[in-house]
Amino acid sequence: MGTRVLGADIDHTDAAEPLADAAGKNPYSEIRHAILNGEFAPDDVLLETKLTSRLAVSRTPIREALGRLAQEGLLERLPRGFRVRRSSPEELLDIYEARITLESEIAALAAERHTPMDAALLKALERRISELTDVEELHQVSGTWHVTIRAAGHNGTISELLTILDTRIQLYSVHQQTNEREIVSVTLKEHAAIVRAVLGRDRTAAHDLMRDHLSRIRDVRVAVLLQRQDTSARP
Repeated sequence: MGTRVLGADIDHTDAAEPLADAAGKNPYSEIRHAILNGEFAPDDVLLETKLTSRLAVSRTPIREALGRLAQEGLLERLPRGFRVRRSSPEELLDIYEARITLESEIAALAAERHTPMDAALLKALERRISELTDVEELHQVSGTWHVTIRAAGHNGTISELLTILDTRIQLYSVHQQTNEREIVSVTLKEHAAIVRAVLGRDRTAAHDLMRDHLSRIRDVRVAVLLQRQDTSARP
């Protein structure tokens, strides 16, 4: 069964400023959703004219949406149109190198800077996670957990950069095969240890635990991607 790596994907679509037309349609969200769900496959070429007909909107919001998705790294500009980016193990390693550096630092900052409200939110989230059994719900709350840790670090620039990386990482979330139970169990234990370090204001532990947590997820992702590429290359 195709699954996602728990805590690896953080979807910021709802928080993004909508690019809607006069009728209230949002081509940005619709095209983004189609890319991340595999409806538009890697190397597919997207043309304004065809998308205008498909989504029944004018060309201006389509053009703005495509430009924004290119800035986010989901599309590549062509002389005519845009192409859905093809994922690669090398690019995934690059993305995670940046994410691990930034998110480990913001976890360390959270240990130093978190407020009583931040602490209350983290504790409430941990309680909620401990009560969940549905894997899809756990995945969604795990994404919220990462965002909450970042907010507790109180560094807007790092958080913004991580949001960009989150979008790039979502390209690797389509139809991944993972050992679901094992991934969930290990991830939840790691999350709990990071929260303890943050609440205990242990900067070093928070940094190192987040680094190790994301490094493990990176290794799972790369292994899955290599396996998928090997399978697709077989005759």
